[in-house]
Amino acid sequence: PGLHYAFKPILATLFLCAGFTQFINNPISCSHAGGFCHHTCYPTYGYIGTCDFLCCKQEELC
Repeated sequence: PGLHYAFKPILATLFLCAGFTQFINNPISCSHAGGFCHHTCYPTYGYIGTCDFLCCKQEELC
């Protein structure tokens, strides 16, 4: 049931657009990239890095 959550960061990494290749590992970097820190990413938001939890940003078409 919760196994698909384990693969989401891997899939997000494989399908990143050119604008999402920066290294995001803190809340400030996440905010500058247009994301927000949260425990989980909403269904229409993608994982773009880490901060205190996950850095999520609304998915865009490449």
